[in-house]
Amino acid sequence: MSSQGGHTAAQFSILPEDQHQSFRLVELPPEILQLLESENPPILYFKSAEGTLGQPKNSTAALCTSDKTYHVRQVNHSNSVFITQSSKLRSENDNVQSSSGIEAIATSGFTLELTPVAKTESATPYLKAMLPLYISSDQIEPRDPITKAQLFADVPFSEVECNQAWKSLTSFESSNPPGCFRPSGKAKIKAWISILTQATATSVDLTASVHAEQMSSVVDTTEDWPVELSYAILDSLCIDTKDGRCLRKDQSLRQLGIWQLDALTQGGRSVAKAEFMSSWSDCLPEKWRSEATLDVLQGAYTTEENGKSLRPVDETQVAQTQAKLSLGAKRKWHEKFRPASKKTA
Repeated sequence: MSSQGGHTAAQFSILPEDQHQSFRLVELPPEILQLLESENPPILYFKSAEGTLGQPKNSTAALCTSDKTYHVRQVNHSNSVFITQSSKLRSENDNVQSSSGIEAIATSGFTLELTPVAKTESATPYLKAMLPLYISSDQIEPRDPITKAQLFADVPFSEVECNQAWKSLTSFESSNPPGCFRPSGKAKIKAWISILTQATATSVDLTASVHAEQMSSVVDTTEDWPVELSYAILDSLCIDTKDGRCLRKDQSLRQLGIWQLDALTQGGRSVAKAEFMSSWSDCLPEKWRSEATLDVLQGAYTTEENGKSLRPVDETQVAQTQAKLSLGAKRKWHEKFRPASKKTA
């Protein structure tokens, strides 16, 4: 076969449909392509969240780097796309040498598109839905034990984003009881007061930089809750310094207020404003107590009885509702990778 310019054109052939291979085309954003073309390309992960957030029949898919997440969306083509490879084409005449050509080995009617998750999205609602609530050593939601690695494998976010959500929930993994848990406000406040009492008794100022050895000394290992809970409290409230660790003032004031409000309203009741303010102040380091004002908790509570009572905002329900809405319109991610069914005559 000759072209108009006198050059020999490559022959093109299409494999029979029943011999087609299975391919799925993924359109890569520039930043992902740059990672894959780097000297040390990272491992990318496809992750799903099937069976969480009350969606047993629906799930979402995500492509994750170590610290970023991309939603996977199927985009249909108006025309079929052929996937080809070079091949040796045999001649029907045995005396004629086989020639080089191009062979279509698959077709694709759609592309998988990757879009970065919105800044408002996080792994928090997934972890909240999957982690059993720890109230006390004899009050734990009945769930099958799960490791942190198993938990993260079913959350459609990157490792870094999962760890951020884990820390924000003050989650912990323990051997007794076995598994991963998210503590209630009551459990967190109880563990924190023990830490504060121990720090006061040993003259450790948690508002200043504290060496690692001193920080460990404020954790009482004889309490009836897992020691991992106490360390999770410190991880949630502290920031690293060049000399050790110290409490983050603004973060600690707000978190301790939210935890105390949650503890006092356990069971769905409201709490008198005066009672809450007194309890909140009592669980703060002495030098911070004058700064415990409701302005610090903006958006975390609602008022009742003309402002005389307080009730926490149900952030869990709001987050889970938003996540369910985002999941409901999506197909099972597994189906996006299955070979297309063959049409029968």
